[in-house]
Amino acid sequence: MGRTIPQAWTRTWGRGRVFYSAVGHDLDDLQNPDVTRLCKQGFAWAARRSN
Repeated sequence: MGRTIPQAWTRTWGRGRVFYSAVGHDLDDLQNPDVTRLCKQGFAWAARRSN
């Protein structure tokens, strides 16, 4: 349809951080190493931790 729909995004919210991912509605998604890496890095970013 010619639209771009982000599957993951980050933003700051006040002094906090938000990581959102639309991937993972199916447990099979979490078996994909790229999805696992995306989530791990996103959680670390939001928690202000190094990977």
